[in-house]
Amino acid sequence: RRAGPGAPRGSGRPPIPPGAVNCRGCPGEDWRGLAPTGSFPPNPFGLHDMLGNVAEFAADCWRDSHAGRPATGAIYSPCETYLRSGRGAAWKSRPAFVNRYTRFAFPGDGAAAGQLGFRVARRLTPAERGAAGE
Repeated sequence: RRAGPGAPRGSGRPPIPPGAVNCRGCPGEDWRGLAPTGSFPPNPFGLHDMLGNVAEFAADCWRDSHAGRPATGAIYSPCETYLRSGRGAAWKSRPAFVNRYTRFAFPGDGAAAGQLGFRVARRLTPAERGAAGE
């Protein structure tokens, strides 16, 4: 399910509202570093800091495209390079890169520390899905 066109940097990439995202040159506050979790308004799903602040570490090895991606959703493996995949944008990113769709390669040796994070996810139980209106 998508958050819709009114969500920051969702479908159609609307302008970034002031004070909504932590990135270099974004409108509003410019943290010039990591901001504390929950510093920015939640998206329509109630999730905070989904854009900017830190880019998301992805488990996939870097590939130039999604061609040949496993249909099961499994990660690309084995790695043919030391590069890993990241998505989104960090506090050092410029506004043009602040969206859910930005993909980039980074060295797997930790050189991007301080700009990458990860999200913990789990499957909802049927009761939780029902309570969420899905």
